[in-house]
Amino acid sequence: MKKVLFLFSVLGIFKQITQAQNENTFSLKQAIEYAKSNNVNAKNARLDQDASHKKIHEIRAMGLPQISASGRFVYTPQIPTIGIKNPGFFGPNPTVEFPQGIDYSVNGTLSASQLLFDGTFLMGLKAAKEYAMLARINSERTDKQIAADVTKAYFLVIITDENIKLIDKNLQTLEKILNDMNALYKNGLIEKTDVDRIELTYSNTKVQAGKLQDAKEISYYLLKLQMGYPGSQTISVTDKMEDIYANLAGADALTEEKVIYNNRPEYKMLEQQIKMHTLDKKRYLFGYAPSLVAFAQHQQNAFAVDFGQLNNRYFPGTQVGLNISLPIFDGFMKNAQIEQASINIRKSQNQKSQFESAIETEVFSSRTKYMRAKEQIQVQKKNMELAEEIYKKVNIKFTNGVGSSLELSQAETDLKTAQTNYLNAIYDLLVAKTDLETALGK
Repeated sequence: MKKVLFLFSVLGIFKQITQAQNENTFSLKQAIEYAKSNNVNAKNARLDQDASHKKIHEIRAMGLPQISASGRFVYTPQIPTIGIKNPGFFGPNPTVEFPQGIDYSVNGTLSASQLLFDGTFLMGLKAAKEYAMLARINSERTDKQIAADVTKAYFLVIITDENIKLIDKNLQTLEKILNDMNALYKNGLIEKTDVDRIELTYSNTKVQAGKLQDAKEISYYLLKLQMGYPGSQTISVTDKMEDIYANLAGADALTEEKVIYNNRPEYKMLEQQIKMHTLDKKRYLFGYAPSLVAFAQHQQNAFAVDFGQLNNRYFPGTQVGLNISLPIFDGFMKNAQIEQASINIRKSQNQKSQFESAIETEVFSSRTKYMRAKEQIQVQKKNMELAEEIYKKVNIKFTNGVGSSLELSQAETDLKTAQTNYLNAIYDLLVAKTDLETALGK
């Protein structure tokens, strides 16, 4: 029984460890989804959406019944007095004094009002809804930008890892050559200069390997930053180089895709701004129309000279009615506001037209960079294959004693450069594809 319990506890610990590892491991798709929930810009965009909906509720509340209650108690220790001219039947004094108030009074009021018609309110409510739509589009734009940034950072991590693998492989090869050359030198078959050249190449490669390790750490920190992942926690990626190539599948079709302005969230935002400015203009135009409000008010009043008698009797008072307000002259203020709204509409239309040209330019530039990057990757691949072939031949010659260490060292350097250039070309192509998708609004 103890063995069974021990086995279950071990399995439980193993499960916890596996879950913890999975929490820190991300594919590209998972990294993007995580970023959409945790990136600060994405969070703020969603908060802006929530705030825009609350703004709708705030404006809508102005059109709902407004009810308020108030109460008031007053004690007047010194009642003010007014005097009037004695008309002749109040005694011999030329003036007569009257107290202005009473010692104790209490008042309770219940008021209610309902907006029946106000054009500015209706336009304000519509504008608030359009603002909520603007916030939603901005959230969409933020998500797309985050996806592009995470994709680039993720690819950089993978390319850096591949560079490290290549340089580690080169170090192993150089170490073997260096050991072999030391053995040949001890047997008097080669000069010390030959050994020193390879040792220098080996030392320089180790320095580059260290720099790549630093670059790897930086690339992971960049990825975590774009994802909104805690910088103090470790993270790993699951996609491999073959997954990167799979990501390029069908990318050539993007070069032939038609430009649709409305696919870009930024373009939709400009259209929303035009709608909002138009509603703003209508709101000012409705400012010339009358507004109508219904109201009702009920009061209960009590007063007495003695505080103990204050609650003996209340005197009610009720009012109901309509309040109409008609603007006549405002010093041309609304006219100025209407003109400003018209100017804002024209400015937004100009920005929209300019952005259409900017989209065309951005798509053309991205397509050109993609096609150039695609050509470069083929060139760099051939260069790498050629450098590998040259290195193999030079290594065979050197092993057979008919090649120099200088030639071998140069071939090793050329191979390392060609491999790095090829990986950089892959990264450039991936970035170009991502930029083209962004330009097309994908």
